[in-house]
Amino acid sequence: MARTAASIRAAKAKAREFREAAEEAELRRNRIRAARIELTRLKEIEQNKAAAAQRKAEETAMLLQAARKEQAAQEKEAARVKAEAEAAMEVARKEAEAKKLEMEERMKREQAAFVKAKARREKAAADALAQAKA
Repeated sequence: MARTAASIRAAKAKAREFREAAEEAELRRNRIRAARIELTRLKEIEQNKAAAAQRKAEETAMLLQAARKEQAAQEKEAARVKAEAEAAMEVARKEAEAKKLEMEERMKREQAAFVKAKARREKAAADALAQAKA
């Protein structure tokens, strides 16, 4: 009976050891599972950060391209406006030149008319004076 009791105690001790080893194995498995989950979560976070950085870079590139396009359009518009302004200035200069020539011709005509009128007045005055004497 002593042997049986001792073998029962030994069997119980062995069972306790196996149970403890099984619990330790379960704990290790749970820790490994938790570590895998955490690693997966961290990988997803890194992938999300990389994807966000990629999207941000793409958005920045698109904004830069749009800004360059807008700048080119503005430069083209500025060149067009400058050309129009230069053309308008040339037209205004030509008009001013034509107006100046017209004014000079008018002044010549008026001067000639004034000289003629003065000559007529002087002639009329001389004729009147000659008639008065005669």
